[in-house]
Amino acid sequence: MLTALMRVAGAALRRVDLGGCCRIGSQEMEEILRAIHVSCGSVESIDVTGCSNQACLRAVAVCAEVSFGVASPRELLERLQALQEGQTCFTHLRTQLLEGPPPRLMLDPEFVPGEDMLFESAAHGKAWDMALLLGVAYSHRGQIRTFDCNQGKLREYRTLTDKELQADPFSQPRKRPRYPATRDPRDQREVEGSSSEKQQRTPIHFAAERCDEAMLDVLLSAHVNLDPADYSSGYSPLLSCIVAGNLSYAKKLLDAGANVEGVNMRWKRSAKGQRFSDNTPLMASVAEGHLSFAQILVDKGADVECKNERGQRPIHFAAELGDETMLAMLVHAGANVDPQDHGGNTPLLVSIEAGHLAFAHKLLDAGANIDGKHSSDSSCWVDRAGNTPLLAMIAAGHLGFAKKLVESGANVETARKVDGANLLSLAIVTRKEDVINFAFKYGPRRFDGQGTADAVHNVKQLAQSFLDPGKIGGWLHGGASMRGLSGEIGSLLSSTVLDRTLKSQLEDVRAFISHPNNDPMSTYYGVSQWLPSFHARSIDRRDLKLERVSHFVEQ
Repeated sequence: MLTALMRVAGAALRRVDLGGCCRIGSQEMEEILRAIHVSCGSVESIDVTGCSNQACLRAVAVCAEVSFGVASPRELLERLQALQEGQTCFTHLRTQLLEGPPPRLMLDPEFVPGEDMLFESAAHGKAWDMALLLGVAYSHRGQIRTFDCNQGKLREYRTLTDKELQADPFSQPRKRPRYPATRDPRDQREVEGSSSEKQQRTPIHFAAERCDEAMLDVLLSAHVNLDPADYSSGYSPLLSCIVAGNLSYAKKLLDAGANVEGVNMRWKRSAKGQRFSDNTPLMASVAEGHLSFAQILVDKGADVECKNERGQRPIHFAAELGDETMLAMLVHAGANVDPQDHGGNTPLLVSIEAGHLAFAHKLLDAGANIDGKHSSDSSCWVDRAGNTPLLAMIAAGHLGFAKKLVESGANVETARKVDGANLLSLAIVTRKEDVINFAFKYGPRRFDGQGTADAVHNVKQLAQSFLDPGKIGGWLHGGASMRGLSGEIGSLLSSTVLDRTLKSQLEDVRAFISHPNNDPMSTYYGVSQWLPSFHARSIDRRDLKLERVSHFVEQ
């Protein structure tokens, strides 16, 4: 058809008959009509009876655009809205296109947009069709109905009076048109592949996903709700734009009144309720690294201390990225530098585990807690496993930063809850000489001259120290924990520099300190299992040793 029109461009055509061309889609219909308006100015009538509903709708939209001389879908909507006073607008528009200046558009007498057309227009990015559908009212079976821009469905507006029924012949049942109204298969694509999608999404969601500014302008003119929840993905329109990276579109939504605290809503079956919230626009902006837009949200009142379902705050997302500029903005806005999520992770620990040491330095300069604990409760572990920034640094081998933590007052006796690993045990497990030397130099004091010799000597000396119950009691009295000492023995057992006999003795020691019991008899039998390993000691001193160890264990 387009090829034929190009061949006869400029010829004195009077009529273009597309009646019954069911295979013409909406896009092809627009191309044909625009070619007619540009190249065939002598055409007086265009017959589209019998074409698909989508193609007919696009024909009406294109002809209305030309007839009203508008330049954008929003202008078309505003022009159509001005025609609604006192009349059935779609009937008036159809009559105007049929009887007005050429080229005149001939439609099926009973053509009325269907229930799903607004939703389909939004899903497929047809801004001109949306402007037409939202700008007119429709008479159907004695009622005037309009499209709801928030739900994408037709709703009853009012009932026609008897006078209007007589004046409006299109509101009465008619005979079948010459060609049956059909649907173009190319315009019947499933939206997102879900039959329930229409109940979950609204036109503004499709506009946001497509970042279609023309469609947004149309919806804003129709006074659309800017903060509906899309229960299929959980994103609000603002969140969709931020995740897609279209910040100019997101800025338009904000300027139009979108909620800066509009959380990501999802559905979940739980005993406490069906709905729970997730990320906010500020969290999404920080997570995507959109500093300028995050600043805009903060300036508009976004809460820098907001939390998602996992207890994470915007500063946690900045720590994952290692974004120092974002950190400075959040701190300047009043963000806490020591919040814990539901897993106990602080921004300091998150940044260390992600390898962002410069970010961790900035956190410390901003006042982050060295041990990663709540200032109100110094006994709180930094996370469920019991990791602290110092332990994370040793495990990762970042000795320079670990030294700074120690010099700043980090607790070197802290042990993880899960496996009892502390500074010494983590260093021994790495089998790296520089890490081991650092741990013995700056870590918990276990023997005289610690840290002055090489790594192998330090490991052997530590193993020998565990064979002295008096020293174990002294360590416990000095702040060490049973769990931490057990972890140190575990790391020694994995060492390759100790002989089998010494490891067997260490296993006996760990068996005792791992299962202390306040029952004197149980304590006696527990000690008797590993006291024979002190073969160098005389039998007459065994009761003295038993008394010393039991005393410290009970403490």
